[in-house]
Amino acid sequence: MAKYNIYKIDDLDGLQEKLRQKEYKSVAEYKSSNVSFNFCISQEYSDVWWSTQYKPILPEEYHDLKATTYSAILIALIEESVYAVSMGRSFSIIDDYCDQEFGINVAQRIGDGSKSKMKSSIFNGGIKSRSITSNVDYSNLDFTAGESINLLKMKAENDKDFGRSAIVFGSSIQLANIDISARELGFLIEKVNETLALDVKFKVPRSKIVINPEKIKKLNDNLVKAIENGGDDYNIGFYDFDNFGVNIFFTDDVIWQFKYKGIIYEDEYSSISIDTIKRFCDTNNFLLRGILKDLKLVVRSDQGRTFTKELIYFIDYQDDDTRCYLENGRWKEFNNDYLEDLQFWVKKIEIATRDINFNEEDFLNWCSREKESGNPAYKELYYNKVLSERGEYQLYDRKIDFKLKRNIEICDVYDPLNKKIIVTKRGDARNLGYALDQASSVISLISNGRYIPSDGGYIEVDEVELWLIFTNRSNPIQSLMDIRSFTFLSKINALYAMCREKDLKFSVSFSYERRSA
Repeated sequence: MAKYNIYKIDDLDGLQEKLRQKEYKSVAEYKSSNVSFNFCISQEYSDVWWSTQYKPILPEEYHDLKATTYSAILIALIEESVYAVSMGRSFSIIDDYCDQEFGINVAQRIGDGSKSKMKSSIFNGGIKSRSITSNVDYSNLDFTAGESINLLKMKAENDKDFGRSAIVFGSSIQLANIDISARELGFLIEKVNETLALDVKFKVPRSKIVINPEKIKKLNDNLVKAIENGGDDYNIGFYDFDNFGVNIFFTDDVIWQFKYKGIIYEDEYSSISIDTIKRFCDTNNFLLRGILKDLKLVVRSDQGRTFTKELIYFIDYQDDDTRCYLENGRWKEFNNDYLEDLQFWVKKIEIATRDINFNEEDFLNWCSREKESGNPAYKELYYNKVLSERGEYQLYDRKIDFKLKRNIEICDVYDPLNKKIIVTKRGDARNLGYALDQASSVISLISNGRYIPSDGGYIEVDEVELWLIFTNRSNPIQSLMDIRSFTFLSKINALYAMCREKDLKFSVSFSYERRSA
């Protein structure tokens, strides 16, 4: 029984040039069915870390040992299409020259949606950005709110052509335990090529690569601005694992170094962050805008293996203006399946208006009294006090709990009668994200309808309400879709999904700050 990891190549010239640079050698050519094959092999050497670490106590013949690793690529030509079968670590080379949509495209045409085994996803707007979900048994393929798929593992409906084992679909397709020899591989490539002309059987929320150069330049400029601003009010982070085709690589327990124009800088980092990037640029008098395209990271594991990728490859960033995001260093935009799913769930969220009129004179008088007493005085607190005085509400503003290795504000106002936590935020759509993040952090810690503070006791929670106070809006909101912020909608969609998972009622209320005449 054989195993094959198949990619569809969309830049053969680029791949062949890269193979020459990496010293891959063509060692065999053959034909199978209507497919022409070219077998290329590379021999690589890497340091054996322990032979260096224990060098003072080892015999000389064991000093500075090198490990030999063989990798190979089998290039397949059929009609106007090019495919490649990867072996060893060659997947990291192929990844830059393949059709990134290929694997999922095939899954939608040959996959059995009732026999799903695993999926790897991007989540937009929630407290998690990536997730791997595995099933003990096969189950129906389904998707949660805000989920964008980049890898699936499921059985094929036609097990005669594609085997009885589950197939992994990513940017490539990986078939295991299939009864096809190397000499018969051409027949399998033909079958795969034919599937792309078939109709799609089921929808998959995902994204497509942005190819417009002007759009990419604008996105890169927005990314640099986000990093230079320290990430404030932006969705920006760094991935802790990545996908190469169907291979998943975890980036913990590694050492990072920056590389620019062939020079590896000596400073080493145990993690990568916005502060790390800014510190590197400041230390070396670089402007990030001028070097982003060529700035790379050298990643070294404790086994002595290294690989180098562009910095942008590791960044998790969502651009609100264009509804695009970064994945593995490529700009992507969501497909219609994803956008339709987002709209479906957001429209289900209950909304209301809290009729609390802002009075500038009352606010200034209140500020004066509070400051004379040595108390904090700011507009959000004022709104929360007004709300708490209207009913049997408890004021929680600025009550901090320490969980998840950080300070968490439980809520702003608590309604004990309805067991409701109310999170308040004043501003416009772009800077309301903090309220959503605050609510997400608290909801993630609710268990069996209770939030348990670190100092003891518990708070019963059946409902979560976001109270959003807009400071610069002329028209009242009739639907959440009226808010033209993709980041906001993604976050609120993820928050709603968390509440459904915890069996909590979720709603959003609005108020509008208008100064008194």
